[in-house]
Amino acid sequence: MTPIDFYPQQIRVIREMLETPNAVIAVEQGLGKTMITMGFIHLLNLYKPTKTIITVPKNKIVDFEEAFLKNSNLVPIISTGDAKLVRRLETNFDTTNLIIASDTAWTHSLDFNILLFNNLDNIDVTIFDEASSIEDKGYLNMCKMARSLPY
Repeated sequence: MTPIDFYPQQIRVIREMLETPNAVIAVEQGLGKTMITMGFIHLLNLYKPTKTIITVPKNKIVDFEEAFLKNSNLVPIISTGDAKLVRRLETNFDTTNLIIASDTAWTHSLDFNILLFNNLDNIDVTIFDEASSIEDKGYLNMCKMARSLPY
């Protein structure tokens, strides 16, 4: 694991996220939203184990997974909605603290949606990266779930 050097503005955003449930990170591209997300999740997990779901566009899922593997002690389980990956997630749901899902998992996998909605009490944080690019059906499912969570 490589230590992360945060810029002052990233630290300020992480602090605001910790103090403000349902926060939106609205910063320009290239200013470190992925690193801010990792810092936020890391700090939450220092306090207590926290189950987090990050939803990203399908073409960014590997980048997020690699960033967490390189810079964090959290080992993510990924899901694109593929039946095999949903079964893996279901098998490991209780033991993982980080799920990275693609927008296609929400829009094309009923099993993925059912798994998460049946486990709402076990999910602490939801994060949506580039939610504006997600199809309506998937976006609505994510919003329904997110409304019931503290962060």
